[in-house]
Amino acid sequence: MDEPPLQLNDFRSSEWQECIAPAANKKCVSYSECFRQKVSEAKAAGNENARRVFQLLEGVCSFGFEPREFNDPFPSMTTIRSCGPNMRRISDVV
Repeated sequence: MDEPPLQLNDFRSSEWQECIAPAANKKCVSYSECFRQKVSEAKAAGNENARRVFQLLEGVCSFGFEPREFNDPFPSMTTIRSCGPNMRRISDVV
C-alpha cells in the first residue's frame, strides 16, 4: 500500500530541530543517530507521520557530503563488511 506524501505540516509538527540543536558536531551525519532514535519513539507512540519524517531525515543524514569529489559527492557513511570464512552468517544464528 502506498503511503500518502508527507506534507510541510508533518515536518513542522515533528519538532525535528530538537535533534540538531544540542548536537556538538554540526555535521549532517552526526544527526542520523538522533533521527534513528526518534523513528523508534514515533513508532512506539503510533505516530506514523512523525515516523516517516524521521526515517526520511535519518536516511538523508546517513550520507556524507564531499563537494570536491565530483564522481561521488554523497558517499555512504556506513561500511558494509563482507562475511569472511571465520565469521558467522545471520542465517546461522537465527
